[in-house]
Amino acid sequence: MTALASIARALGVSLNFFVPEDVHETVVCRNGRGDYLHVHELPYRLKSLAGNGTNRQMEPLLINVAPHFSSEVTSHLGEEFVYVLSGTFTLRVGDEVFELNEGDSAQHPSTTPHAWGNPGDTETRLLWVGTPKLF
Repeated sequence: MTALASIARALGVSLNFFVPEDVHETVVCRNGRGDYLHVHELPYRLKSLAGNGTNRQMEPLLINVAPHFSSEVTSHLGEEFVYVLSGTFTLRVGDEVFELNEGDSAQHPSTTPHAWGNPGDTETRLLWVGTPKLF
């Protein structure tokens, strides 16, 4: 660290030029505020729980999934976590299929081909957290 401080002095910059400050940005989202994003072609609605934070790495969402919906198989960079708040949820990761119910959760790398859906007759509500951030 002493050598780095000497280099910073010689260049006329602060040590933070090499070691950025750890910025702590706190974002609070209040219940009942914020809108759901609903794309009419998709049978689910999304609500961001992260607000407009700029330094976040993950994306927490509330997702309401219509009955009998199944997604296409996809894979992408990142990691996903899902917690079933209500209803039933099917998660396929690679060759494995998991049937999740209220109170169940799952976590998986998004690089593994995966698909998900609501096999039930009623809407399913999920807490989903993934990386990288989407919005």
